[in-house]
Formats: sequence, C-alpha cells, structure tokens
Amino acid sequence: MTVIILSLGALGSYLIGSMPTAYIFGKTLKGIDIREFGSGNVGATNTFRVIGRFPGIIVLLIDIVKGYVCATYIANFFMYIAPVTRPELYRVFIGMAVIAGHNWPVFLKFKGGKGVATSAGVVIGLIPKIFWLGFLVWLIIFSVTGYISLASIVASMSIPIFTLFFGEPLEIVVFLCALCISLGNLDVYGPLTTAFTASMISRILGNGILIFSRIAYRVLSIAYRVVRIVFHIICRGEKSFALFNFEGE
Repeated sequence: MTVIILSLGALGSYLIGSMPTAYIFGKTLKGIDIREFGSGNVGATNTFRVIGRFPGIIVLLIDIVKGYVCATYIANFFMYIAPVTRPELYRVFIGMAVIAGHNWPVFLKFKGGKGVATSAGVVIGLIPKIFWLGFLVWLIIFSVTGYISLASIVASMSIPIFTLFFGEPLEIVVFLCALCISLGNLDVYGPLTTAFTASMISRILGNGILIFSRIAYRVLSIAYRVVRIVFHIICRGEKSFALFNFEGE
C-alpha cells in the first residue's frame, strides 16, 4: 500500500509538470501553437521570443513553482500519509517526476521544454541555500565574462561541489550530477560545455559518481521511452511507432 501511495505522488508530480504553461499562454494570448514558432520549444525562453517579455517571465516563474511545489509540498503530503526512511531520496524521485513531466508532457505527445526552470524549482525545494550560492556564482561569472553558457556551466559545476561541502545526502549529490549531464544532453549548454561538465565532475567528485549519474540519466531515458511506447500502443495502435523519432538522434 505504501508503494502505491508514494507512486501516486510521483504520478501527480508528473502530471503537474506536464501542464504546458508556454503552450497555454500561446493559445490564450495569441491563439497560436508556440511549437510552430521560434525554436519550437515549449518553455520560457521561446515564450520571451514569440509572445513577449512579460508572458515569458510569468511562464518562467510558473515553471519554477511547479518544480518547487512538487519537491516540497507534494512530497511532504505523500510522506505524511506513507512515511519513508529516506525522505531525501523520495524528494529526488518526486523532483525527477515533475522534470520528466515538463520535458515530456503527456498532454503534448511527450514533446515539451528543456526543463531548466522546473529543474531550478526542484533544486530550490531540495537545497535552497546551495541553489542561491550557485546562482551567485552564475551572476559573478556572467558579469565578468558576459557568456551565459560559461556562467551556466560553472554554476552547474559549483552546486554539486557545494552539496558535498555542506554535507548533503549522497542521493542529492548524484541527482544534481545527473541533472547537469542531462541538461547538457538536451543541448542546454551545448556539446563542448557538456563534455567539459562531465570532465570536471569526474575530476572533482570522482569517476564513480559520474558513472552512476550517467547510468541514472540513461535509466530515466529508457523508462521514459518504454512508457511512451506503451502509451501510443494503447491509444493509437502499432502505427504510432512512426511517431518515435527523436530530434538530434
């Protein structure tokens, strides 16, 4: 029974993450499908480009709140009903669920955003002090160099280091390493900075955590694809396999 209750928390978080904020704003404010304009991404950045600055800020804030609420209030609610021995591990699980919902929303045929804002909300919920330290690093690097990618890569590297320095649980350290690698694989930082991230995590935290983080990311990717295949088989039959083309593969 406990497993079912905790799984419902993950499912609820996935559905919350699946709410396509940018898509809703596009339809409501301009009557357009935002996926057909700009970068085609269902996220805050494309909302800035296509709809405007103010709607982009609202979408950004809502996506951050989605991650924060799931990693804190939703996780707390279900752990109150079904107590767990490792609450931080369950928070990480809930965080992965809401990020997966944003990136692969069930309401948009599993084609969503890149999960940067939602991931930020999850990190704020898990380790707020360390998030703001990472954000401070980002501001410093960006103000000195003027490069967003470089600031992002240094900030993302600093957060796992801060978690170790402040003695955060290992599951959070591994989750953050996997998150940095997965954001790079989604082409948030770009291929060169992604490789640099993996190299530096390996040097600083050790190959063991890096390898485990990569495995965690791959397991999540495989699980997502299995769920996607099952969903399309149920809803559309075998012809739906023609939809399973991944951009960039």
